[in-house]
Amino acid sequence: MKRLTTSLLLFLGFAISLTAQDLDQKVSYQAVAQPVSRALLDVEKLTHLKIASTPSVDREIVFIDVRDVKAGDLLDRLAIVCSGEWKVEGDKRTLIRKSGIDAKARSRELQMRTEAVRAELKKITIQTTEKPKDLKDQAKKAASAVFGGPQGAMGRAIILLANQVDPRILAAIERHERVVFAANPTRMQKPLGGPTDSILANFVREHNEFVAQMRTAEEGKEKTEDEKKMEEFMARFAPGLNKTPLNGNPSKALLIASRERFSGSIQLELRLFDDKGLTMISGVQSLAIDPSPFDFAALAGGSDPTVPVDPASPAAKKPDTDPDPTPLEFSADSLAISKRFRSMANGPGSDATILSDALLAKLIRPDLIDPLAYGTSDALGTVAKTRKLNIVADLPDSLLNPMRAILGREKSTVGGFLTDLRAGKEASVTLADGWMMIAPAKPEESTRLRLDRVALAKFIGAAQAKEVPSLDDFAEFAAKTEDPLDMPAGEVALMIFAPGALSQGFTERNWDMLKLYGLLGQSQRQALFSGAKLPLAGLIPGQTAIVQRLTFGADAHLIVDHPGSKPKEEQGFMDLIAGSMFRDSKDYRDEPTEIMPNGLPAEGYFDLKVSPDHFVIPQGKKGSLISSMGALGSAELAMISYIREEPAFKMAGEWIPAIEKVRIGDRSELAFTFHLAPAVTVKQTLVDDRIDKNATTTDMEHLPEDFRAKMVKRLEAFKKSPFPFLPGMFGGGAPPPR
Repeated sequence: MKRLTTSLLLFLGFAISLTAQDLDQKVSYQAVAQPVSRALLDVEKLTHLKIASTPSVDREIVFIDVRDVKAGDLLDRLAIVCSGEWKVEGDKRTLIRKSGIDAKARSRELQMRTEAVRAELKKITIQTTEKPKDLKDQAKKAASAVFGGPQGAMGRAIILLANQVDPRILAAIERHERVVFAANPTRMQKPLGGPTDSILANFVREHNEFVAQMRTAEEGKEKTEDEKKMEEFMARFAPGLNKTPLNGNPSKALLIASRERFSGSIQLELRLFDDKGLTMISGVQSLAIDPSPFDFAALAGGSDPTVPVDPASPAAKKPDTDPDPTPLEFSADSLAISKRFRSMANGPGSDATILSDALLAKLIRPDLIDPLAYGTSDALGTVAKTRKLNIVADLPDSLLNPMRAILGREKSTVGGFLTDLRAGKEASVTLADGWMMIAPAKPEESTRLRLDRVALAKFIGAAQAKEVPSLDDFAEFAAKTEDPLDMPAGEVALMIFAPGALSQGFTERNWDMLKLYGLLGQSQRQALFSGAKLPLAGLIPGQTAIVQRLTFGADAHLIVDHPGSKPKEEQGFMDLIAGSMFRDSKDYRDEPTEIMPNGLPAEGYFDLKVSPDHFVIPQGKKGSLISSMGALGSAELAMISYIREEPAFKMAGEWIPAIEKVRIGDRSELAFTFHLAPAVTVKQTLVDDRIDKNATTTDMEHLPEDFRAKMVKRLEAFKKSPFPFLPGMFGGGAPPPR
C-alpha cells in the first residue's frame, strides 16, 4: 500500500511538472475576429494542451496576435479579457464565465450611469434656472426643446422635478423601458416626492406670463403662409411654445422617463392634467448621458468636447494623444466595404461601386467570417506589427458602426486609432510588458447584446433565396436576436443582402411585435386568422412580457377613439414624424399607467385583420443605389416622388435616383389591434411579402390600380403638410404657388 501511494504521488508530481512545462512552451498565433471556442481549438492543436470553453463564453469574439509567448501567458490574458477564469480538472482546462462577474459589471455600469445622471442634472439645472434676458431669449429657450435643449419655463419645471427623483432609478432605465413618476401614483407608477406643488405653481405662473408677452408682441401683426405653417407645426411638436394660457394648477402631473434609442440618453416628459383628466400641457427635456453613434466628429477620428461622458469612466479623463503618424493598413475587402457605403451616401454616384462575388460570398456567412474581421481587426493588426505588441482582445460588437465606413477611416493613423480606442467609450485597454489587452468597456452588456451570427447567416441566406424575406423568416430571426438597430454587427450584411429589412414603411420594424408573432402557437395563429379574439389573460409568460413592452414600453403609443372625432385623413409628414417626436395627447386615457393602473387588464384581448396589398422592387444595375432600396410600398413611393418633385427638397431630390422600372410582388398586411380599455387600443402592423422569381419588369405607369391610388393619395397628403415650412430649408428655392 505504501509503495502504491508513493507511486501515485510520483505520477501526480510528474503530471504537474509536465503540465507546467506545457504552459511554458512558446507559441505564435493569430486569430482575426473568431469565436473564442474556435480560437481555443487552434491553440489546442498548436500546444497539445487540453483546453475548451463553455457556452457562457463561447460567443465572445476575440482578436489574437502573439509571437513567441508562453502558452500560459496567452491563456491567462485571454481569460481576463473575456471576463472568464480557467477551471482545471486534471490535465484539462475549461474557460468559464467568472463567478459573479456579470453582477459586478452591472453594478459598475449602473454606478457609472448614476454619476453621469447626477452630473448632467447639476449642469442642466444651472442652465434652466438662468433667467432669460428678454422675450426673444425666452422664445429661443422654448424652441430648443425640439432638440432636447433648455426649454424655458417647461424645462425648468422638468429638471426641478427630476431632481426629486433618485438618480439610480433614472440610470437603471433600460432601452425601450419607460418609468412614470407621480405625486399620487398608481400601482404602475413610482412616487414623486419633494415640493411638487410649488414647482408646478411656479411653472403655471411663468408660462402664463410668457403667453401674455407673446400675444402682446404679436398683436396686430399679419402672418405669412409660411409663418402659419410654422405655427401649426410647432403647436403640435414644440409644446414649449404653447400659446394657450393655463387655467389653474394641474390636478395631476406625470414625469415620464425613458431611455433614448440610439444615444442612451434619458428623455424626460412632463404631462399635466386638469380635474377632468384632460391634458393641459406637456413638454420634453433630454439628459445627455451617453454619446450618440451619430457623433460624427468622433466617428471621423476626432472627439467632440461638447458630448458629455460618464464622469466615472475612463472617457472622463482625456486620453493622451498618440502622435504615431503610421497609416493603418486595411485589407482590400475592408476598403471595398468602406467605399461601398461611402458611395451609397453619395447617392447615384454609387452606381460604379460593386462588391465582388468573392467578397459577397464572405459577407453572406457571418457565422464563418465575423463582421469584426473587417476594419477593426485590420487596425489591430497594424498596431501589433508596428508597435511590436502581443495583442489579446475580446471585441464588443459596439466597435462596429456603419457610420465609420460611410465617413471613411482608411486614412486614419495608428496614433489616432489608439487615442480613440483608449477613450474608453467602447473598450477598456491595458498596455504593459509588451502586451495590449482589450476588453469590452461594458462586458455584461456586450455579451447580452452580442448578435447571433448563425441566426443572421440563416436570415440573410433566406432573403437572398427568396429576394424578400417572409414574415416567418423575420419572426424566426427576431426570436434569436434583439433589434438589429441595437446590434451594429448585423447592419452591413442586412443592408447588402436584405435591403429594407430594418424598416417597414416610414418606421423601423417593431421587433417586439415580430417576437410576439414568432411566439404564437399554431392554434393561436389559426384563431387570429379566422377572426377570433385572443384574451390577454390566456397568454403564456413570454408572450405576456412582450405585450407588456408593446403597451407600457418607451415605444408604446395608445390610440384613443374620441367621441365625435372626424375619421382620420392622410396627414403626410405629420403621420411620418408624429410617433418619433412628440405625441399629441388629449387626456389621461392615452397614458398606459393611468388607463391601466393595475397592469394589463384581464378583460383585454387582441385581434387581427389581414388585407391584401402590393409592393415593388426597383430595378437597376447591380450595385447601384436604386437596386439597394429593397421592397417599397405605396407610401414610400409617394415620399420618393414628393422629394424629387418638391423644389424645397432640391438637394435631397438630386440625391435620390428616379425609379423607372420595377418588379411587383404581393403583400399581406397584418393589422393587430390590442383592446385595452373602452375606446383605447394599441395597433401594430406586420407585412408578409412574396414575389415570384419569374415576375416580369414593368414601368411605373403600369402599377396595379389600387396600389397607384394609395400612392397618389399619400402624395397629395405630403403636398398639403405644414412641413417643410421653411422655403429652401433642404437646398431648394421657394416652391411655386399651387
